[in-house]
Amino acid sequence: MGKKNQWNTGYWIVALLLLLSLQSYWQTAKTVEPVPYSEFEKALAEGRVAEVLVSDRTVTGRLKSPDSQGKTTIVATRVEPDLADRLSKYDVPYARVLESTWLRDVLSWILPAVAFFGVWFFLFRRFAEKQGMGGFLNIGKSRAK
Repeated sequence: MGKKNQWNTGYWIVALLLLLSLQSYWQTAKTVEPVPYSEFEKALAEGRVAEVLVSDRTVTGRLKSPDSQGKTTIVATRVEPDLADRLSKYDVPYARVLESTWLRDVLSWILPAVAFFGVWFFLFRRFAEKQGMGGFLNIGKSRAK
């Protein structure tokens, strides 16, 4: 298999994986309804929820029967219980808003690695030049004439 064919195959694999992930996202979006926490509690009190899954940030409820839009699952961001009790007395809708931290999370993993490899590359290059190796990228080059 030539080098050109390997790249074409790689592109097809990446495209297929992207297509599968988009299809999975589309299927999930068709059956899951994000709702405010107060709506979730209301559905729970009305007995429309068959099963509840609680995570650190969200509460997911599987409905006993699909709603008017065909959704079978509702997801709400968790609210502190004492605050929810106080807000429920006033009969107002309430929800918790999550901050998007993906950029901060990615940078907290990538920046230290980039800094580490940058310092390592700089030091290795300096030591290689001092020892007469001609630099990092000259390893393996033939000096025959």
